[in-house]
Amino acid sequence: NVNLFSFGRAAVFSLIRVILQPVSTRMRAPRSLPSFKQFLRRMSSTSTAEQPATTTATTGPPLQYRVLAKCSRTKARVGVMSLRHSDVDTPVFMPVGTQ
Repeated sequence: NVNLFSFGRAAVFSLIRVILQPVSTRMRAPRSLPSFKQFLRRMSSTSTAEQPATTTATTGPPLQYRVLAKCSRTKARVGVMSLRHSDVDTPVFMPVGTQ
């Protein structure tokens, strides 16, 4: 019995987004998606609760964006936003705190 929220909200919502994504879209992706067991194994091995926080200095641009697919009709894009600390699949809901 696995508590998915122990992996973090972002990981759970990422998994839900992949599961709800149409199969035809998943098949066209240029990179393979992990199976659910691979996802759980990776998340449990990199759980932040079990590992001390580390800081790594990196160089290079703070943001890169790669377009993986485009819709010719709506001009919608699917891509990966590469940040220094991780990659973010887009489109994604990103809550922003403002006043």
